[in-house]
Amino acid sequence: DESHINRIVINSVYMAKQAKQHSIRLGFEYHQNTLTENAESAVALINRINMNNVGLYWQPNGMITPNENLKERNLVLPYSVGNMHIHNYCVKNGYQPLSDIRENLYMYFDDIKKQPYNIMIEFVKDSILENFIADVKVLRELLV
Repeated sequence: DESHINRIVINSVYMAKQAKQHSIRLGFEYHQNTLTENAESAVALINRINMNNVGLYWQPNGMITPNENLKERNLVLPYSVGNMHIHNYCVKNGYQPLSDIRENLYMYFDDIKKQPYNIMIEFVKDSILENFIADVKVLRELLV
């Protein structure tokens, strides 16, 4: 409700002021089931906080199409703190290899890969080191 959102905004402004004294930027993760669950709600929250050291992380949403993800990424990008999480989450099967969504990844990152973004692998299939290494290879290939 509105009072809950106001408390979050007030607390965020307080934290942002404290962080700014130490040249720290704060980033809200762009995430389902939160105040940043879609591009519109994420941007609305950042605009309400209205502090230049507060922004957003972006990550693809496995519940929407790649084109919808790209549209949301474009709306969120001006508010980015320079970090993006990447994973391949399927509702039926959990986390899957990034190689399964290689073409989507090219679409998400090709136009911004020369900009200073940190792209972090957040989860890998079965939390296995070999799967992480395979995902790193996919990211390296598309970010070069």
